[in-house]
Amino acid sequence: MTLRDYIRIVEALSTPVENGNVVPFRLPADIQDVEFVGHFDPASRLAHICSVISHRQGGGRAAVGAFEEWARQQGAIRITGEARADSLPFWWKMGFRDRNRGERLIPIWKVL
Repeated sequence: MTLRDYIRIVEALSTPVENGNVVPFRLPADIQDVEFVGHFDPASRLAHICSVISHRQGGGRAAVGAFEEWARQQGAIRITGEARADSLPFWWKMGFRDRNRGERLIPIWKVL
């Protein structure tokens, strides 16, 4: 499954929140050269980052910052995700914590 396929699936799930579906995040128009997939689940009040691919310096930081602000506005209490071990320094700078137990993808989170 490609990132574009996943985006289409998340968008399809974003119909009425009353049905318990997730609300997808859309990057602001001023953040370019970044592919970002994230959503908010109103039932659990958790926001989740699924994928961040930045094609320029500072793009990932801008996208995650915009997502964090949006998640707070939605009422999220925590952001979760999974990170590759080589990307952990980026996530630490953004205020995330991790439970590195030697997994290929490491669970990360940030309390809002």
